[in-house]
Amino acid sequence: MIGACVALAGCGNAVTSTKPLFSDRDAHGQAPLRPGVWGYSPSTKLPTCKVDTAQPVGTWDSCAGGFVVRPGEILSRTGADGPLKLEYRYVLTRGTPAVLQALEIGDEKQAGRYYYVGVRPVKFDERGRTVEVKGWEAMCGPPPPDDPTGSGGKLTAQAIGGLTPDEDHRNCVAARQGPVRASVRQSAGWAAKSGGGVNQMYVQWVRDGER
Repeated sequence: MIGACVALAGCGNAVTSTKPLFSDRDAHGQAPLRPGVWGYSPSTKLPTCKVDTAQPVGTWDSCAGGFVVRPGEILSRTGADGPLKLEYRYVLTRGTPAVLQALEIGDEKQAGRYYYVGVRPVKFDERGRTVEVKGWEAMCGPPPPDDPTGSGGKLTAQAIGGLTPDEDHRNCVAARQGPVRASVRQSAGWAAKSGGGVNQMYVQWVRDGER
């Protein structure tokens, strides 16, 4: 989920920050993600994606969206026995919807920047840990029209108050929690109304362990 939602920043209109706006204190009271192997749920995974998720996560096709969750960390693995690579450090805040703050680690070009995702838990295990979630990108404002030139991401013309354009005028920057929370609330509706033009996805816990 996180990788796919954060990757949307390359398409523009994503809420970012240069410093953390949420801390572990903001996560108190929020059901944590269950550690282990995660991937797309049937609600997101295309029927044509025929991946055997019983196999090591590093061997899955990208259509299955496989990744590994540790407390506060999201990792990837390549190959059956390849090393784990730290992709993001995250905080999942309490709230309806919750906010997932992800610090980019794995991509050298974006490393050190924070991105934001709206999250609604869908299912919990017997210990109250979250085992399935719906997620969507936190947007700067209503999605702009598609760029017919295909020249890259665009920033909304109607940014939420408190969000300012970044240096490339592709995404926006937040300096406070309030605009981020406003974004995840409003972005849920924009994603739902986009007819698939804005990505939203479901991911689920698959098993314990990190393979």
